[in-house]
Amino acid sequence: MLSACHEQQIELHNDEEPSTESNTVTKENAVSVEYEPAETVQNHGRFAEAYLSVLDKGQQTVILEYFEAYYMTLATLEHRDISMLFSNDANRFVDLHDEVWDYMVEVRKMQSADLRMISYHFTIDDVLVEQLTDEYEQNASRISLTVDSRFRFAAFPEIETEEYGMMHYFTLIETENGWRVQEHIERGNLYRAFLGEDSQQLWMEDQLDLSDASKQWEFEAIKESLLKRARLNVDLRSEQGKTIDELKVDVPYNRLEAKQYAEKWIDKRNESWFDYGNYGGNCQNFASQCLLAGGIPMDIAGYQWKWYDDRPNEKKVRKGRSPAWTGVEKFVEYAGYNEGFGLAATVEAPYDQGEIGDLIIMGYDDKWRHTVIITDVITNDQGEFLDYLVASNTVNQRHFPVSAHMYTRQILVKIHGWNR
Repeated sequence: MLSACHEQQIELHNDEEPSTESNTVTKENAVSVEYEPAETVQNHGRFAEAYLSVLDKGQQTVILEYFEAYYMTLATLEHRDISMLFSNDANRFVDLHDEVWDYMVEVRKMQSADLRMISYHFTIDDVLVEQLTDEYEQNASRISLTVDSRFRFAAFPEIETEEYGMMHYFTLIETENGWRVQEHIERGNLYRAFLGEDSQQLWMEDQLDLSDASKQWEFEAIKESLLKRARLNVDLRSEQGKTIDELKVDVPYNRLEAKQYAEKWIDKRNESWFDYGNYGGNCQNFASQCLLAGGIPMDIAGYQWKWYDDRPNEKKVRKGRSPAWTGVEKFVEYAGYNEGFGLAATVEAPYDQGEIGDLIIMGYDDKWRHTVIITDVITNDQGEFLDYLVASNTVNQRHFPVSAHMYTRQILVKIHGWNR
């Protein structure tokens, strides 16, 4: 085993400076159906020093090489072959990753902005290891870890995007050629879209068997179905109305306060509130807190929007929580139908007319799965809309271009303020 010494830390990096000749983004240079040859990508990956003694050198190397291939695929939007990192009998996991990564690449190529990355840096943290003694004849380990990353997109080179706490699960086995990946999944909705809603729990219980013929894992067909839907979803954004009527409100929304709250609580949690990260996701809870910070009061009248404690309670009392506070689809219903006291909002407002503090609701289709809050609006020299930078919990993201999300069905919820 390696000792926790900095000299023995394994790192992958390329310290050449990327080209950033122009920081001006225009519609002409943002459209990127055909890319110019990629510039050198500045990159650096490492294990957090505290976890150097948890894995041996070979295990660290194969994990670092996996993430290097992952981030370089996203940086160049060109698929990297990772089959050599997997064991000989892990072909179905290789197939899964091929199709998942192809989906990510193709979705980002659909966008008008150039979503290649000119730099990325990642740190592997929170490593936990379980030695598997009964399941395999050779040495084997089940490993969970998180990844924090920072990167810059070609379309917006002056903006550093941050992502925290991405959870990954590996099974590594020691072969005659060194350590290889036997299994891997990432905690997130994209892998659930390919494997099913219960895939993470099945993996943790050692029941996710991709060789099971009865499951009929048709990864390529799933990818093509998702991509077909994604193309339609991207087109739908331009059809979400052209004008918006500003609703009359008694008290306007404090957008700056909402943004400041969001920026403060992206990578940590406010202990005054329950964290739903392990119970379906904390995204809507986070967004609701941001609206509250922006002056929108809790609503116990009619269609409720409240959180006084974690106990479900839909009575007209200042106790418990309502589904609309923590559930994405229930919040969309509340924002769309509420009248009288409380939130005044427009659901499916013209997509390009968002402001700081407005919300983007997203999913693969009309089943809403994720909520983010706009923290900045990117425009070109003519003031025309290009993209939104958003913040979110589960996943924890700062300054993330909303067009880079894998959820391609997106609607704008315009927050006007509230009525007494």
